[in-house]
Amino acid sequence: MRGYWSIAAKELLHLRRDPTSLVIALLIPVVQLVLFGFAIDFDVRHIQTMVVDLDRSRESRAYIQGLVNTQYIDVTAYGGKPEDAEAALRSGAARVAVIIPPDFSRRADGAGNATVRVLIDGSDNQVATRARLAFLGIANQGQVPAGKESAVKRGRPGASDPLATPQAEARINIMFNPDMRTSTFMIPGLIGVILQLVTVSLTSFSLVREREQGTLEQLMVSPVGRLGLMLGKLTPYAGLAMMEMIAVLIIEWAVFDVRVA
Repeated sequence: MRGYWSIAAKELLHLRRDPTSLVIALLIPVVQLVLFGFAIDFDVRHIQTMVVDLDRSRESRAYIQGLVNTQYIDVTAYGGKPEDAEAALRSGAARVAVIIPPDFSRRADGAGNATVRVLIDGSDNQVATRARLAFLGIANQGQVPAGKESAVKRGRPGASDPLATPQAEARINIMFNPDMRTSTFMIPGLIGVILQLVTVSLTSFSLVREREQGTLEQLMVSPVGRLGLMLGKLTPYAGLAMMEMIAVLIIEWAVFDVRVA
């Protein structure tokens, strides 16, 4: 511990003489509180959804409205046949597709065994989980707007309530990641992270190293264009990133059983 107090006193003196570092140190917690408290929100809402309504009845429209009221589902497109729903998920135009059968209203008014087919893009676990919660919530309880008296409460048992969301069993089919494995979408995402770190970060580190070693001025006065300088710096690291990307693809296939389809 020899020299401990001298070094600590020197650093305190540096803080006094460098108010910028002190301000940054005090502002970082405030910025992090704002980011994590307000800006960063992991609650997924307004998921793009395609609806294929083969029933086109009041009950089917009430069911769709009940899904929208959960704020997890946001109907962005309508299709005419079930094939449109699968095509929307494959193209990425929608993350969820709801297919309402033509006998939905009859089954909803009868024994309450109405079913709907739901296709969910499972490539993102958070989106798929929130979408499933929305459909399970609708299936477990019918929703009646506040202040409205239902037909059952008015003393007419068995009468259907046009204000309530019809209860229906959602038969969910998870596409692209049926087992909801986290590694299925986390490991391919590492490819983008690797390309960013290796190409952008290492290239910038190389330029900073030129500045620190005093060779950047020599590059500036040499017969090298700006574009040639940047591409020349970028090419070796881009090749290295390609090699690492291939290695990640091989490892994710051999070790984690994540295959490219």
